[in-house]
Amino acid sequence: MIPYLETLDISPASSNISIYSRSHHPGIVRSGMPHVMVIDHAGVIQYQGAPNGIRDLVKRLLKKVPKRYLGKLPYKGETLKIAKSIEAGATVGRQLKKLEELSGTDSEASDLIQKIRQRYDKRLHAALHLFPENTSVALRQIKSLAIELKGSVYGDEIQRLYSRKKNDPITKRLLTLSKRYQKYKKNYEKLLRDGEIPAGQHTTAENLVNKLHTLAKDASGTPLSPRIMDYLQGL
Repeated sequence: MIPYLETLDISPASSNISIYSRSHHPGIVRSGMPHVMVIDHAGVIQYQGAPNGIRDLVKRLLKKVPKRYLGKLPYKGETLKIAKSIEAGATVGRQLKKLEELSGTDSEASDLIQKIRQRYDKRLHAALHLFPENTSVALRQIKSLAIELKGSVYGDEIQRLYSRKKNDPITKRLLTLSKRYQKYKKNYEKLLRDGEIPAGQHTTAENLVNKLHTLAKDASGTPLSPRIMDYLQGL
């Protein structure tokens, strides 16, 4: 089902829109194969049946999705105003700072802070799970979160975490090794012509392969070493 939907230029990962297949839901009223359900950001079934022609429906639904969906907003006053600003695309860090200032006297502000932190905690944990296999990607994602939440107490916490991770000796070593790997790999692949090393470039190619073997030894004990060896075995 998913490959079929992708042929329609519809991604199952479309922002806040879920496309379910092979699933059971109490709202199902039809059957047949293939069968698809489109559930919007609020959890409401917007369509079920054959997947043909749902591209336009998904596009219409996406136009109605807030830039940041916070779920139900049982708030009032200033907290509700801030929540709607966040959904409309306002800078999260600035709005979160306003909520932090309100939280001492407004329980609704504290509730919204908790809701926002839970959502960003998921993204933070996903980034942390990338260590140490994808150190550079993990650092970029954590830095992005710190920038998005800049100005808030939570943003400061993530910035401190980013600084600790970035300056950690093990992280620095992995980044250095990874940069060397990417450099050698890129230079080797530049030599290839239709999957082959052309005449006159064999010595250069052999030197790069030797450097990759040396790098694999230097990276021994890290997740990078088996990755380099897998690459070398494929040459």
